[in-house]
Order: sequence, then C-alpha cells, then structure tokens
Amino acid sequence: TLSKKVTGCLFYVTFLRRVRHEAPIETGEFMLTIALCLAALADDSSENPVETKPDTFFQLMADTAVALPNASADTEVEERLLLVLEKPFTKKLSLSVFAEATPKYGEIYAGPTLHVGNLALTLSVGVETDEFPLRGALTAYFSNERFTFFACGEHGGSGPWYKSFGKVKFGSFSTGFLLERFDGIGPTLALETHGLEAWVAPIMYDYEDNGLNLIAGISWIP
Repeated sequence: TLSKKVTGCLFYVTFLRRVRHEAPIETGEFMLTIALCLAALADDSSENPVETKPDTFFQLMADTAVALPNASADTEVEERLLLVLEKPFTKKLSLSVFAEATPKYGEIYAGPTLHVGNLALTLSVGVETDEFPLRGALTAYFSNERFTFFACGEHGGSGPWYKSFGKVKFGSFSTGFLLERFDGIGPTLALETHGLEAWVAPIMYDYEDNGLNLIAGISWIP
C-alpha cells in the first residue's frame, strides 16, 4: 500500500541523511521512525483476508554497556537502540530490516531472509556512519520452544564486527551466553513476560582490550 511505501522511504531517508552528513542519529528521530513502521506494518489482515501469511515481526531493543574500571581505564558507558523488522512474503521468504543507533554511530541494512524449518538465514546490505558507508551482513537464527541461537557477521567501512548469543529457556527465565566484538564474552541471565524481556550479562571479558564489561538491556516484541 501507499502508506507502507511512504513509511519505508522515511525509514531509509532518516538514516541515510545522517550517514551522508556523518552525524549521530537522534533518539527522537529513531523512535518516530519506529512508530511509523509499527503503525503501517502491524496489521495486514484487511488487505488479503483469504491468504494466510506469517505475521510481521517487530522487535525493539535497548541496552547499556558499562566498561568496568581497572588499573588502566576509567568507567565508560554506551547506550544504543536497536530495531529488527521482518516482513514476510511467504512462509519461506521474508524481508528483514535491522537498524542500530548510538550517540556516535548508526547503521541500517536490509535483505532477504530464507526460512528452513526453525532456521532463518539473512543476507543484507546497507549503510553506516563512516567515510565509506557501504556495509553488509550475514545472519543465522535458530529458535524453538526451548533453545535460541543467533550469529551475525558484518563488514564495511568501519571494519568487521560480529555477535553471537545462545540461551536455554526455563519457563519465563533463561540463561545463556553472549559474544560480541568490542564488548567481549560472558554469561547472560534473562526474565521474560508479556513480550518484554529484561536481561543482563554481568561479566563480559573483552579479550581484545583485556578488560571487563557489564551489559544490561531490554527487548520488546509487540
């Protein structure tokens, strides 16, 4: 529909304009774009009530990383917002969008996602706030009622980045691990209720800087 096309344009223009001017993405702009996406894509039932398709997936995340003080470094804090949006075309194929915004950095990329059973594979391309803004990503995600595993590798103007996490659910509680470049590796604990998840990685060992980090975040799926 026209509203979805306009929303998509607004979403990309917001980030692309910031990238071209190498400016940080304002939180207000990010949240407004998210609201527009959610309003336009939340319900498709009135367009084609006969055909049954998977629901549009929307996830909003926020986390804070704290560099724990040691003999060689002061405490540093970094906040970020993240958005995942997946629009299905069929039960096997969908379009995925990922965006990240921090006070100093922003990126957005999109690409097709192939679903094979409980496994989802995504190949994406997009832009970031860098002198050479082109960026690509390959993502794998597996989930069932008990286990979840995620892995992502990116490369572009600012260099390579990777993230992986896994968790095991015990009712509303889950535990697992988190591995992320620049933050390190460590155990995670999470509590989920009514689509809202609060999680913490209390001790992350940053093997590149030989430091310790603490990360806490929330995730919301409407």
